[in-house]
Amino acid sequence: MSKEIIITQRLEKNKTLILDQDCLVFEYIQDSVPEKINTEIIVKDNVKVEYIFVLERQEKTFIENREIKLGLNSALQNYYFYLDNNANIHLNTYIDGQAKLQQRVFILGDKKNNIYLQENHNFLYPYSQGDFKLFAIAKEESKIHVDAMVAIKKVAKNTEVAHNQQAWLLSKNARVELTPALEVIPNEVKATHSAKVSNLACEQLFYLQSRGLDKDNIQNLLYQSIFQLVLNKLSNEKYKEELVNIFKQYYVSA
Repeated sequence: MSKEIIITQRLEKNKTLILDQDCLVFEYIQDSVPEKINTEIIVKDNVKVEYIFVLERQEKTFIENREIKLGLNSALQNYYFYLDNNANIHLNTYIDGQAKLQQRVFILGDKKNNIYLQENHNFLYPYSQGDFKLFAIAKEESKIHVDAMVAIKKVAKNTEVAHNQQAWLLSKNARVELTPALEVIPNEVKATHSAKVSNLACEQLFYLQSRGLDKDNIQNLLYQSIFQLVLNKLSNEKYKEELVNIFKQYYVSA
């Protein structure tokens, strides 16, 4: 990537980011932000972007409406990390012809976190591709709810989309609801979607503990494996290492 854009503060409620050349954007939000923010991201024609967004440990509920527009023959790799927050997120994307969108979302709910994520991905023109994966971990009394819609419009023929969601419950009081949906109008498309919620059942814990692992080690192994699934297509080693260091603080201490 020829350009890096670093965003570490959001003091304004409304922000538009126009990306007109190949770049990597790293948005890392720790400090307080306005009660509700609106973000618009425009990726111009023929531009390739890697976009990393990290939100962690906000004291108040984080509320964002994020709208993304992909131009003709553009490519966007999105990585979203919501770590130990109360959040209400709306992600809306509009994808032009021959564009490629890859999106990875990771949610970690802890304590009494309440996280709501709504995604709407709109494929507007032919020969586009979408690859969406969501991974979520719910601990303690956290609640995670994800509504995700992929809509392939009438003229968006020869579009290919894969949409998969997976979550793990680490407490009997945690809750996760995953609702992926497809709205496909043309016939000449390839589109799949799936959702799965798993828990560390007593039998699984007993088996792993019989192999010499305690519960904390088992949880850390789960964290590491999921995090690697999120990062496996991130090309920038510098930011991959930075994300690993951010996430290490959520491991259970030995």
